[in-house]
Amino acid sequence: MLYRRESQLLQKFWAATGRLSLNGLQTAKLIWPNIGFIVYRTNIKENARDIRLMDLVHTELVTDEPYLRPSVIEWIDTPVPGLTDFYYSVVAVDEAGNSNTKVSFKRARAYDYSLPIEPNWERSEWVKLNSAGNEVPYSSTDTTLVPAVVLAFTSLL
Repeated sequence: MLYRRESQLLQKFWAATGRLSLNGLQTAKLIWPNIGFIVYRTNIKENARDIRLMDLVHTELVTDEPYLRPSVIEWIDTPVPGLTDFYYSVVAVDEAGNSNTKVSFKRARAYDYSLPIEPNWERSEWVKLNSAGNEVPYSSTDTTLVPAVVLAFTSLL
């Protein structure tokens, strides 16, 4: 049976502290007290109001005696795309499958500071442009032309 105290503890911990850590590089780390849990996720804010509209992404049942459990449980959702809002709900659950019914959600956005893949440079040169925007060699002495740089590349992305 899920103890009322444990359910309230999870709700208070999750709602008040919001221990959702964005430790970067396309991950979101969730931390909460040492009770069993089910994690739901969605990228649609309106769906976060009801776990039936969210995707179940992780289940962690805690079966040890309370004194053997760690003080907190961590789970890392990876990989998640960077710069995308995700909404997480955590539901407390006991060994018998009983769960809390009042669920709140937290928003998370992962980020990615890794360097992009270097492009394959095909062209980089100074040119001049005429009034129609056509390229003319940079060596041209026509004073009506505007200097410009042409950069052309392909990328694997």
